[in-house]
Amino acid sequence: MSNVLVIAEIVAGTLRKVTLDTLAFARQTADLTGGQVHVLVLGSGVGDHVQQLATGGFGADVVHVADDGVFGDYVAENYAPAVVKAAQAVDATVVCAASSTFGKDLLPRAAAMLAAGMVSDAIEVFDDGGLMFKRPLWAGNVITTVEVVSPVKFVSV
Repeated sequence: MSNVLVIAEIVAGTLRKVTLDTLAFARQTADLTGGQVHVLVLGSGVGDHVQQLATGGFGADVVHVADDGVFGDYVAENYAPAVVKAAQAVDATVVCAASSTFGKDLLPRAAAMLAAGMVSDAIEVFDDGGLMFKRPLWAGNVITTVEVVSPVKFVSV
């Protein structure tokens, strides 16, 4: 059983729709591994988003919140340790966020803190004796399949 942690993306007080796409990817991954989908909401005054994710039928099994002024504006140096702590607390083997500026900035920093491998821009996940990820190369002209062999995998979706 391998849990999946999704980092919700909130910009200017609004939950970005790319978080819902990431949740769909996480649900597929959790179904392959037999784990649960956990969502981490970081921010200040994010109670409405927590409620929306918990009851909206988006595929989250558990929603965690870090509602603190230090998370009011995105600062990678504040967010990355919180992501690592949450990943360890929920025993996540896959941590994912959207392939946005937010996700592409945050995930490599958190992955480095755990000495974990990372896949950028994943478009599909499947099990071939281990989790495999499809991602585009060369401006989307080629689709490749990659495997991350570290115990924890970070994936931008």
